Parts: sequence; C-alpha cells; structure tokens
Amino acid sequence: MGVWQTAVAFSIGMLPVCCMSYGLLRARQCFMGFVRGETFSLGTVIHLRGFAAGLLVSSLTGLVAPPLMTVLLTWGAPEGQRSMAVALGAQHLLMLLFAGIVWQIAHVMSRAIEIADENAQIV
Repeated sequence: MGVWQTAVAFSIGMLPVCCMSYGLLRARQCFMGFVRGETFSLGTVIHLRGFAAGLLVSSLTGLVAPPLMTVLLTWGAPEGQRSMAVALGAQHLLMLLFAGIVWQIAHVMSRAIEIADENAQIV
C-alpha cells in the first residue's frame, strides 16, 4: 500500500467527520441566536438549515466512504483478493431521518418569519 493510498483513504475517512463538525458549528451559531433572543430571525433559521445540511452530508458520506476506502486500500492486491464492503447501519438511517426533520423545522420557521413580516406590515 502506497503513501498516496493512505493519504487518500485518510481524506475519505475524514469527510463525514468534517461535515459533522460543520453541522455542529452551525448548530452552535443557531443556539447562540436563541440565547440572544433571535428565535425567529432569518439568521437563526439559516444556521439551523446549515446544521441539517451538515448532518445530511455527513450521513451520506458515511455511507459512501467505507466502500470507497476498501476499494482504494485493496487496489494493489492481486486479482481475486480485492474487496468492496458495503454497510448500511441504523445510525446512518436515523441521522438521515433526523436531518430531514431538522430541515423541515427550519422550513416551518422560515415560513413563520415570512408570515410575521407580512403581519408587521399590515399593522
């Protein structure tokens, strides 16, 4: 196994972690908006959507990364000894479901902001 294979496998393995880190940073920014009392502000909703997007991409890359890594790491193996492992776990499905739920909550909050703005213009 070459150094390039190790470096690429490490990079592929870190993709889900980096996406989850992005999502958690966006969740922190969302919660900081809640602390400031900006519950129904557009910025808070955008951060909430960023959190959902980070979870979604992390889950999808978590599904794709192991097969890519096994193919990459067994690339130089003799014919018949190469492998590809595909795994679908409940944690990936639950994370996809949770990301979808959070995305929908963010959508509902953005609609609430639009309605609140319309009501504020009437009064």
